[in-house]
Formats: sequence, C-alpha cells, structure tokens
Amino acid sequence: MKCTNPHIGRLITRYEFGALDESERAIFLDHLIECVYCHNEVYAMRPFMEVLREHRREARRRMVHEEASAPSPLAQSPPSPWFRRSLLVAASVLVVICLSLVAVYLMRLRSAPEMVTQPRDVRPESEIARTSPWSEMVIPKAPYQPPEQPGRLRGEGRGSPFQRAMAAYRQNDFAAAAQQLEAVTRLNPSHAPAYFYWGVSLLLADRSREAIFPLKRAIRLGNGTLREQSHYYLALAYLKTDRPRRALQELDEVVALDGTYRGAAERLRERVRQWLNRD
Repeated sequence: MKCTNPHIGRLITRYEFGALDESERAIFLDHLIECVYCHNEVYAMRPFMEVLREHRREARRRMVHEEASAPSPLAQSPPSPWFRRSLLVAASVLVVICLSLVAVYLMRLRSAPEMVTQPRDVRPESEIARTSPWSEMVIPKAPYQPPEQPGRLRGEGRGSPFQRAMAAYRQNDFAAAAQQLEAVTRLNPSHAPAYFYWGVSLLLADRSREAIFPLKRAIRLGNGTLREQSHYYLALAYLKTDRPRRALQELDEVVALDGTYRGAAERLRERVRQWLNRD
C-alpha cells in the first residue's frame, strides 16, 4: 500500500508536529479521508508523538518553574548543575524520539509494497454513460422531512442556510441545492446532513463523480440512518461512475447495518454480482 498523493502525504511529519498552516492542515485532513496509507501512518505514529509531546510539556513546565523561582537578574547565579543536566537529558530524549520517528516512517515507506489498483477512471461522465451498464439506473430521491417546529434549534430555523438549500432540494432544483449545501458545509464542516444531501443532489443532477466526496464525508460524520443512507448512495455513485467492485463494498456495509435500506441493498448487490460474474 502506498500514499495516493505523495505530494500531500509528505506533509504528515509537519502535521504531527503542528507545523502546518490552516490551509495546509485542511488539505491534509481531506487527504486522510481518501488515503488509507496516511491514515494508518498517523495512528501508527501516535504513541511516539504522545511521548514526544509529554517530554516537551515536562521540559516547558521545568523551565517555567525555574524561571519563576529564579532570583532577580542582579542577583541571579549561573544555572545549577541539576538544571543543566535536566535540560541536556530532555534535549537528548527529544532528539532520540525525533530520529526514531523519522527512521520508522522512512523504513515503512521504503518497505511498503506497491499498491495494486485499477488506474483511476478519468473518462468524462458522458463517455461512462455510453459504456456503463448502470448508466440508465434511476437514482431515487432521498426522503427529507423538514422539522415540525423550525426555528427552535439554533442554525436550523426556517431561514437557516441549510433549510433554504433543502427548500431547493424539495422543489427538485438539485443544481441549486448542491451549490447551497456546499456553502453550508463550508460554514459548518461537521454538518453531516448537509454533506449527505449535497452528495445526493449531485447524483440527481448527473454529477456522480463529484458526489463521492460529500457522501464519504457524510459517512465519516454521520451515524444511524444517515450513515446507512450515505453508504447506499455512495454505492450508487460508484455504479454510476462504473466502479462496481467499490459499490459492492458499500452495499455490504449497508447490509451489515441491517437498517431501512437493507432490502434494497441486497437486491442491488445481487444484480452487481451477477453482472460481474456474467462470464
């Protein structure tokens, strides 16, 4: 397995040390959603980083304590041997941990086998539609029930950006809904329903490839029925972009969740399997 985008993946060390600016951090976090390799690397390095951060905090606490208890500059004496030894030990530990962390990362990077994947499909969606057996599949409109008493919750009232976007969705203006829901996610990056209906709107607007990212975010942020729906519609997006094996993985997730969409997922999964085994 390898990083899907080494240009972004090489930011991992700066990310762990908190050295990325806001724009770089946002780009790297989005990359972690797509790249299993970097996601695993971040969690693999977590024990090393916790030790490093703890030693750094301890060193800072000692320095603050020494400064607070030090006499005035006029009467200040040279640092005690104990203090100098403590600083040297802390600095040595930090150096060893940093070098070990870099060595482990480089060894894992060199020893990682090549990831065998299908080349990314960059065909225009119009061309995929002409060749894919799923091009004529009708995307069902995901149900949406507006709140019975809008305005009771902060940010979810009748005039909230989300509700205005969903008004366009209910009127089947999916292009406008997608545009407005994307804006909602920028205002509130943890708004799982906005990501979900943004993805569905893109699917219904025949922009299946674009729908994949928001649906993945909805899976990551959502739970319960919303997460189940997100897996199901992500499977539809993969089928529409002629990636049936990825669709099968999502349909398996839906069946495992054993919710409202299980029956539909099982039927669609059987169709996909029959098509893949047609030879």
